[in-house]
Amino acid sequence: MEQQDYIIELRNVRKKFDDADDYVVENFNLKVKKGEFVTFLGPSGCGKTTTLRMIAGFDTPTEGEILLKGVDISKLPPYKRPINTVFQKYALFPTMNVFDNVAFGLKIKKVPVKVKKNGQEVVKMVHLTKDIIKQKVQKALEIVDLEQFETRDIQTLSGGQQQRVAIARAIVNEPEILLLDEPLGALDLKMRKEMQLELKEMHRKLGITFIYVTHDQEEALTMSDTIVVMSDGFIQQIGEPKQIYDEPANAFVADFIGESNIYSGTIFPDHKVKILNKLFPMVDDFPLHEKVDVVLRPEDIIISKPGEGTVDGVIKSKIFKGIHYQYVIMVGKNEVTAQSTLSLPVDEKVSISITPENIHIMKRDATINAYDGYITKNNKVCFAEYDWECDVTQLLKGSSIDEDGYLVGPDHKKYDLTDAEVKVDVDLNKVMISDNVDECEVTGQIIQMVYKGDHYQYLVRNENDDFIVENEWTWNEGDIVGVTINKEDIKLKLKGDIKQYEL
Repeated sequence: MEQQDYIIELRNVRKKFDDADDYVVENFNLKVKKGEFVTFLGPSGCGKTTTLRMIAGFDTPTEGEILLKGVDISKLPPYKRPINTVFQKYALFPTMNVFDNVAFGLKIKKVPVKVKKNGQEVVKMVHLTKDIIKQKVQKALEIVDLEQFETRDIQTLSGGQQQRVAIARAIVNEPEILLLDEPLGALDLKMRKEMQLELKEMHRKLGITFIYVTHDQEEALTMSDTIVVMSDGFIQQIGEPKQIYDEPANAFVADFIGESNIYSGTIFPDHKVKILNKLFPMVDDFPLHEKVDVVLRPEDIIISKPGEGTVDGVIKSKIFKGIHYQYVIMVGKNEVTAQSTLSLPVDEKVSISITPENIHIMKRDATINAYDGYITKNNKVCFAEYDWECDVTQLLKGSSIDEDGYLVGPDHKKYDLTDAEVKVDVDLNKVMISDNVDECEVTGQIIQMVYKGDHYQYLVRNENDDFIVENEWTWNEGDIVGVTINKEDIKLKLKGDIKQYEL
């Protein structure tokens, strides 16, 4: 595709605020085509609004480039960019009517006009005429279906009408790109759904590029040509709505987009994956015995009589959703969420199955906690900026610790392991988290969680590192927890040759 087909391009963009240690946006790369409707989707604090503000010019990237039609505009002020923004708080002028709110930018705008001066043609900056302003305002109000509201007082309008005025004020300047930062957040559910369709229609009429920010998956799926899923400052996946829904890149995307059953699985011979303690046929190609994440969408689960499907279970809950029933079926200790038009009683024994095409297999992001560390003079291991009790004898088979704290090999040679660099591995289910933070030396905040059938997978972040934790107990995103790891669960491997530490 030619460069001119992209109106905005972000290259290796990173953003860190002056008072912060961490980047809020990391290695952001994106190309946006002219006339595209792109949505930044993710939870609060993931960096989507910061990215939008950098495109608008309200924030400057710490690193990287933002290109408009191939020209770097990273340091260009907002008023010099052909970009307008609609915010969640509409910031309308309460003392002005609808017409004057929409016309405000046009009244202060100047445009170049060629005039004769001393017999020569020169360019002069002049204000728009009242007739031109009126024509532009009327056209903008027609697009947002408010053409009869010119004289209305802003304070007499509903939330949805005020939102349309804010959009009209943004588009009246005929920007090449319209940025929308959660503009439907202040509306009730019914109005939001109506405005989703209206915004999509406005986009069609205008033909300009929309870049939209939301944490609402339904908004993203309803309106977008392209969705950019973000988490923790990173892009998790870019794709069309159907692609994002049907083929999520990882467990976070699968959990965030729509309802999902997510399980830890293992690849077996003959194109089968083991989940729910059974082998299910699949169509994806993965290496034998690889540990994977498996996604089953509730609408793809087939419910039948006991023994007729792949695995049997018992209905534990039932909710009527209008066009279908939603069931939670217990298969052993695992929960399976399924949707069906059949009305079945709670505690009914059933069988479930799923076609191979509807089983989505994903490479696991992490199968172990891995750190770089070193041995302290007290034979502890330091990683994540904390000294942990450990067993250093695992670094040399048949070794022991003498009374002076030195490692003694089976040949009676002594080793001083102080500052020895090691690789540290801890299984995901061996990292323990607790509400009793005062009793733990290490604390962190839960920044991400995914339910995987019979347990949760948490991402716990402290000031120095991340811990991936798997257990059956329920916490919430944002909770502060203590972190502990038992001595016997810390696996060590020496980076260099142990001979260099021989005494």
